Amino acid sequence: MLSVDSMAIPATSEHEEAAEMFINFMCAPDVGKANIEYIGYTTPMHCVWELLDEDLKYSEIAYPSEDIAAKEEVFTALSDEVNSELDVKWSEMKSYDEGGSGYLFLMLLAAMLALACFNIWRKVRRKTRNMY
Repeated sequence: MLSVDSMAIPATSEHEEAAEMFINFMCAPDVGKANIEYIGYTTPMHCVWELLDEDLKYSEIAYPSEDIAAKEEVFTALSDEVNSELDVKWSEMKSYDEGGSGYLFLMLLAAMLALACFNIWRKVRRKTRNMY
């Protein structure tokens, strides 16, 4: 299996019957086919798979062979230690402050302003030359 995507009804749902009706609607073969064509997912429903175009039905990317499927790896949850390290690195990256970056910004702003002034001067000069 390449991925898992499912519909579920929360235990605290106030509209359980409506949710069940929606899931049943989405499982109808014609609706299931329209849904996978729209979102580009594969389908676990054999009745929908039967309705697919031949090129999609036998696509090695969408529906890999058993040989390829045997080589798949399962993604497992990361350990608390790894998650903590990722949180630290993410926080460091978000709060990264390179010393002097404010000066660099001001220098770039001044260079852009100088370039804009130079271009305006060239246009004015060209206009005055063309007047004579």
